[in-house]
Amino acid sequence: MRRVLICVVLLLALGSAGEAAAKKHKRLRLTCDQTQQEIFNTAEQFRQQHNAMGWTIEPAPDGLLVGGACKNVAPLTRQGSAYLADVHHADDGSPPFPGEADASVYAYHWFWTEIVTRTKKGRLRDTVTDFNCQREAIGPSPDFDIQVLPC
Repeated sequence: MRRVLICVVLLLALGSAGEAAAKKHKRLRLTCDQTQQEIFNTAEQFRQQHNAMGWTIEPAPDGLLVGGACKNVAPLTRQGSAYLADVHHADDGSPPFPGEADASVYAYHWFWTEIVTRTKKGRLRDTVTDFNCQREAIGPSPDFDIQVLPC
């Protein structure tokens, strides 16, 4: 009887120790909200860098649209996309684009894909891929079609 009682006490002690160990380990997650916040932070850094070079990119939501899909590409890894724009119209009095010689160019657009990964230590790591730039110009009369040009 005494042996049975000791075995029961030992089993209860081991069970509670296992529960305590399970409570210590917190499962790492990466949500779409966290991914979009990281992409927004990267976009804000790009905006500040470009504005330091003479651009006049407006803060969100006018000059900066972070969005796209929040695609799950691997465990603790998600992919999203972002967009920056600098748009000027002839009548708004805004400064010209840095280094632009074509007066018909009225907009610059930057697009990129970003992969956000949560490391084993819980930190977020970003990787920017497919960074593209396009210019838009108003075409010649009489149609005034929009022309998409490379940067």
